[in-house]
Amino acid sequence: MFDIIIAGNVNLCTTVQVGAFPVEYAKTRYVRHGISDHVSGVGLNVSASIASLGHRPCLSGVIGNDVIGDVIITELDRRGIGAEGVVRDYDATPRSLVLEGEGGMGAIFTDLKDDQVYQYPEDSFRALLEFAERVHVTNINWAYPLALLAKEAGKPVSTDVQSIFTLDDPYNKRFIEIADLVFFSDEQLDVSIEDVMKRLWHEFDVQVAVCGRGPSGATMGVRDQETLYTVKPLMTRPPVSTTGAGDAMVGSFLSSLLTHYNEVDALIRSQIFAGHKIGEVGSTSGLMSRHDLDAAFAAVKPGRVAARSLAAEV
Repeated sequence: MFDIIIAGNVNLCTTVQVGAFPVEYAKTRYVRHGISDHVSGVGLNVSASIASLGHRPCLSGVIGNDVIGDVIITELDRRGIGAEGVVRDYDATPRSLVLEGEGGMGAIFTDLKDDQVYQYPEDSFRALLEFAERVHVTNINWAYPLALLAKEAGKPVSTDVQSIFTLDDPYNKRFIEIADLVFFSDEQLDVSIEDVMKRLWHEFDVQVAVCGRGPSGATMGVRDQETLYTVKPLMTRPPVSTTGAGDAMVGSFLSSLLTHYNEVDALIRSQIFAGHKIGEVGSTSGLMSRHDLDAAFAAVKPGRVAARSLAAEV
């Protein structure tokens, strides 16, 4: 039925073009063609990226019994995302608001409703597991028990712990302890990427970890090789909005693994995909097809990946 299960939040995102930050107060502003709505949320964003590249993801998420919930179900079908794991247990669907400024800067306001206290029906998720090659869980609270179920079922499990400060944060630590593949951002790290990678390898038994570094690209650590691989941004067009770029990177990396690319090639492809995505506004806009990504990947010159061994530093 599908290639991968994505367990994560889904919402309706409203994007408003505000110009420069800080936004000065005005009672009324007219922003012609400057307000748009998109079905969003980390779980949806990752699923949309994977679907755009020709795979069949199944989204496990929670939405409301409202008009917005109807819109989300319709959008999942349009994008080829399985809704077998979507449950409608809320009165109102989660929402988010993004204020987009100049140069792609964005300020995000998120209303998760009851996502952090919700308990997803485990029997429903367990029934889906046999149909998926692998499972990716976001770090929303209700997804943690599902990660445990996936691990018990012998499925490869990946997770995205977003902009972590430290690996000792108990909230995210439990997700990392389950995962074979971990994604994170260096935006708020209080230690070096090298130190984080070493701990992920040797304390948490993580095989591969990918650190999104925004305008600096991405760095991946592979435990078996004790090596870091860094790829600079691979931009195919001028940046407009960075909203959803990290989720696009994650989705395209997972898609490449499903297509049996090695991790280094998956890292390169993820930077091309994310670099193209940020040329449009909207967390699920500007997603490349597999044909276009394959063509852009074939045109990448050798030597774009910098490798550094940490074996002597462990």
